[in-house]
Amino acid sequence: MESESEHGKSVQVGPWGGNGGNQWDDGVHNGVREISILYGTSIYAIQITYDNNGQPFQAENHAGICRHTKSAQIKLQFPDEMLISVSGRYCPAVYGGRPVIRSITLKSNKRTFGPFGFEEGTPFNFLTNGQKIDKRVQVGPWGGNGGNQWDDGVHNGVREIGILYGTSIYAMQVTYDNNGKPFQAENHAGIYRHTKSAQIKLQHPDEILVGVSGRYCPAVNGGQPVIRSLTFKSNTRTFGPFGFEEGTPFNFLTNGQKIVGFYGKTGWFLDSIGLHLLPSKPTIFRINPMKFTGFYHHANKYVEQQKTNKGSKVYLWDK
Repeated sequence: MESESEHGKSVQVGPWGGNGGNQWDDGVHNGVREISILYGTSIYAIQITYDNNGQPFQAENHAGICRHTKSAQIKLQFPDEMLISVSGRYCPAVYGGRPVIRSITLKSNKRTFGPFGFEEGTPFNFLTNGQKIDKRVQVGPWGGNGGNQWDDGVHNGVREIGILYGTSIYAMQVTYDNNGKPFQAENHAGIYRHTKSAQIKLQHPDEILVGVSGRYCPAVNGGQPVIRSLTFKSNTRTFGPFGFEEGTPFNFLTNGQKIVGFYGKTGWFLDSIGLHLLPSKPTIFRINPMKFTGFYHHANKYVEQQKTNKGSKVYLWDK
């Protein structure tokens, strides 16, 4: 999706979803008038009618192969009503497949439309706030469903990360930046013995956290999956891997964003982990002109008829 900057240049945000399908781009227009969606357990088709200098312009129908679908026709009260937010979820629709858009919700300055589709998978959210893009995105979590839930919240950045690890990740505590001041979040600790420790210190504010990867699987026979290893990546260095590299891999690397918070679950181990993101360099935009871009599978025109630095070996969590 795109918004036009106050200097007349369009700026693209996203995309969210997978890398499969054929690429499409509706171009830049003055606004959105109508949105047509076909949906079921996923989003199968989307077609948008834009405003071009006071005249409606219907873009191409971006359609996949769809059966037994529901349809929705969103008509904005243009020009007083404008589209300001898009959110949804994405994950594979079939086992072993690529991620696709599973659900979508659209919000204007007056109403909310949806959700349409099946709310499963990794969430995404884009919201314009007045003239400022406030794109807070939550990704993950990866790991198991056990343990007690925690959420460090959203901050300005990450300063330090402390980890206890062995055959799994046992504890994690993060020091964030809050408007130039360090803020030490709660220590998310399980039950651990004979552990190693690592203290990652970023060169804030020039060094920012941009990637997290690792592996997860049960640590004991018959148990729930837990985080077995973690690797952190900044814009200048890589830290890790820490732990035991066994199990299902995951990897997340930002694109023009920075990691500003963590959330997850902790029991005996670090059971799961997820991320909060913000743009690395906030920019001011106008909210009216916008367009949509994306990928779709198997174009099907007939549906138009329906519309590695391990840090200091110091344990710093005890307060």
